[in-house]
Amino acid sequence: MMRRVLIIDDEKDVGNLFKIYLEKSGEYQIDVYTDPVDALYYFKKGLYDLVLLDLKMPQIDGISMYQQLKKVDSNTGSVNLRYYSPPLIQNHKYYYLLLYHYT
Repeated sequence: MMRRVLIIDDEKDVGNLFKIYLEKSGEYQIDVYTDPVDALYYFKKGLYDLVLLDLKMPQIDGISMYQQLKKVDSNTGSVNLRYYSPPLIQNHKYYYLLLYHYT
């Protein structure tokens, strides 16, 4: 069974970079949202195994977004990744909160 991953990042290129990387394994089905409000609207309990969440977004910050996701699916736990700098993108630092739950 493929694992479902939700990526929320206001920068489309960054979300797509993660998507391409994760899809190479053939083990993940990825959904990418650039608008956190849309992502929250479509987020359903038990749908995702992993959420990659940008901490710095214009409409809602990652911590607030995490709190909203937690209200929808209380089984969502968290693993903190303070920053991640993709090797293909130089001179940029991206801050992510990784959320996961086991199904």
